[in-house]
Amino acid sequence: MTVARQLKLLLTLLALLALVGCASGGAGRGPSDEEQIVALLDGMLSALQAEDIEGMAVYYADDFSGTQGDKAATTQFLTMVRDQGFFAGVEVDQTGRTIEIDGEQASVNGISLAGMFGVLAVGFELEKRDGEWIVVAQTQE
Repeated sequence: MTVARQLKLLLTLLALLALVGCASGGAGRGPSDEEQIVALLDGMLSALQAEDIEGMAVYYADDFSGTQGDKAATTQFLTMVRDQGFFAGVEVDQTGRTIEIDGEQASVNGISLAGMFGVLAVGFELEKRDGEWIVVAQTQE
């Protein structure tokens, strides 16, 4: 096989690989921002249902703010609520969840928590920092 023919074969193979990569939808790029946010929410809310406040708080930014104050005050409040039994059997409903992404910021609304405390609609503000999404604020709807 001549060098010219080998080069032509190599270029044809590279072109074929490029086409396969495009057809696969960019497989290997990793999860989309929305997929990352959904995974974050699932982890955070699963920790809540397991009454694991520390596990839930790992999703909060150090400069988090919520209805109870900063990250430390919120964690302290949630621990007190858990210790009083209010999270026992808490149910999370995400069927009305909406995610709006605007660059490095996102808003999540339409999450409902039901338990001994009644029904509470919550939302979250997130930011993408160092390539990872993190919760910077919690709101009550």
